[in-house]
Amino acid sequence: MQCFKSCIVLWVIYIYLFGVFCYDFFLVPAVYIFGDSTVDTGNQKYLTTLITSDYPPYGRDFVPPGPTGRFSNGKLANDFGAERLGLPYAVNYLDQSATVQNYLQGVNFASSGSGYLNITGYILGVETVDEQLAFFRKVKEAIIASIGVNAAEEHMQKSFFLISTGSNDFINLYNIDPIIQAMYTPAQYEDLLISALSGYIQALYSYGARKIAVDSLAPLGCLPQQVGLFSKAGECVDSINEPIISFNAATKNLLTQLSSTLPGSYLVYFNVYDPIYEARNNPAAYGFQYGKEACCGSGAYSGLSPCTTLNVCNVSDAHVFWDLFHPTEKMYGMLADGYWSGPPSLAYPYNLQQLVTF
Repeated sequence: MQCFKSCIVLWVIYIYLFGVFCYDFFLVPAVYIFGDSTVDTGNQKYLTTLITSDYPPYGRDFVPPGPTGRFSNGKLANDFGAERLGLPYAVNYLDQSATVQNYLQGVNFASSGSGYLNITGYILGVETVDEQLAFFRKVKEAIIASIGVNAAEEHMQKSFFLISTGSNDFINLYNIDPIIQAMYTPAQYEDLLISALSGYIQALYSYGARKIAVDSLAPLGCLPQQVGLFSKAGECVDSINEPIISFNAATKNLLTQLSSTLPGSYLVYFNVYDPIYEARNNPAAYGFQYGKEACCGSGAYSGLSPCTTLNVCNVSDAHVFWDLFHPTEKMYGMLADGYWSGPPSLAYPYNLQQLVTF
């Protein structure tokens, strides 16, 4: 009899926990992703562009191993996030085999090389964020046709939206283009980017999105390529990082402002800058052996040539950076931990685990 009662109690606990899990899952039925190579999981495979990672050794630590279109040795932070939410990886929009059922569980619209400004994407021959939003409108139309207007609106309100871009607007445009520099002071350029981000968030809101997160920019002056080009001592380049710090602060302020003007919205700021900066400059404290030198590439800090099978390290997890621009899967996993359950210094004003309860 005692055993029977114990079993009943355990069963009740199981049903409760299962119900909680399903409730959270129901609150976030899908993840929709917009941005650049920090979140692109393979759309680039379907474009004619030099910005591609669809070849070895990219993806060598993925399961199953092999190039996936991700600019890393394995998973990205958004992959880890999908796993935490109990969702499959968002289908790539440009994958012609994608169905409405895929759309209902999430879509990745990101295109490596894109930025907040359309000109950034046009120069590199990739899908701009404006084009990504146009693709999303088509996805929503397909969802409405499948489940109806009311159900589609409810679906959008409960889904999670992520924007992760902006690096290319600096290192592939403003920082190297004297014409753009002559047109805009650093402060004016920051305002231009913030205005574009504001427009994207408000557009998503108008399409029904309510739970929207924006990744900060990484410390671009610490990337192996930038250090290899502009730092003789191997330290982060302050002159490159300073505008990024300012832009990140402006992004956080924008989200706070928009939260008060968009009823029912939950706008979240994910801090990418500090975790990468700290791991890069104190790798041993975070379980890395190499903070400055990329795993794949050659030249100073392995940051002056593309990643190939001829210039790749043996142990990816020993490095903060995988190639001249992008983190390793291990570093992306650390970022995802901060998004999921981190304090306000990493996920503001609440983390993803808290967000799914709203």
